[in-house]
Amino acid sequence: MKVIKFILILISVVTFASCLKEVDYDSELSKKKLVVNALCEVGQPMTIQIERTITFDNLNDSNNKITSGATITVTNQNTGQVYTQTVPTVENFYDFPFTVAPNTTYTIVVAHPDYEEVSSTMTTNSIVPIISVDTISKLSDGEPKLEGVFTFQDPPGKNYYLIRVATNYSDSTYSYSNSSFVCNDISVGNSLNQDLFGENYGQAYYVFSDDLFEGQVKELKVETYNPFYWQINGSFNQVEYELVTLNEDSYMYYKSLIIQSYTDPTFSEPTKLYTNILNGFGIFAPFQSDKIIFE
Repeated sequence: MKVIKFILILISVVTFASCLKEVDYDSELSKKKLVVNALCEVGQPMTIQIERTITFDNLNDSNNKITSGATITVTNQNTGQVYTQTVPTVENFYDFPFTVAPNTTYTIVVAHPDYEEVSSTMTTNSIVPIISVDTISKLSDGEPKLEGVFTFQDPPGKNYYLIRVATNYSDSTYSYSNSSFVCNDISVGNSLNQDLFGENYGQAYYVFSDDLFEGQVKELKVETYNPFYWQINGSFNQVEYELVTLNEDSYMYYKSLIIQSYTDPTFSEPTKLYTNILNGFGIFAPFQSDKIIFE
């Protein structure tokens, strides 16, 4: 009996030990670094949010906003125009007095006496408009669904996209909003959010490249809840279809967000968010949005 107990204990110890992993401590992680959050919409003013990292030895310090001491310089590489901001508009948001232009290269440099200087460069792209969205109502598993087909022309060269669908319903007594939808198109296939039958779980957005349809007219079929099914007088029903044009950096950033949301840190390596900030963290990248709204 004692032998059996010993064997069981030994198996438990070996099993538990196999779940442990030693990670070498990187002293660089203890250094506080600047974080730049700047997903810039083409056609809108540029806004830069500046923070700092929270290190292992200071996890209880939640005040990571940089509200003073920073000098932010943005250079339009196409025109040579230089813009500088040292005072945030609100908290740690720094607004610049110009509109982000398409097909333009911008460089950002952030300096602060307490941190290493960081920098990044982005090139904006042209918008890819939605040609049309055709919709049809149907019942799926007894629930009212709205099927929509995005149609757009993919331009020459390498392109990246994000799609969103938002449904809204409200009346005098009830309000409903849903940003979850499903797209099973092979172009946006993502094994991280597929069930055993290969069907995608609903999610708030999909990101994808034009690898399978470069230079072609593309149709993307999506399915969401149908807010028009329970149409009554006095109600407000709306479906918003959005096609977002990305560059490679913004595509990689959104893709890392998806991977992070579907990764269980208990059983796998932590997922790092994509960054293109030299000597720091964060994102400096463009996007353009086109929408069609049904009411």
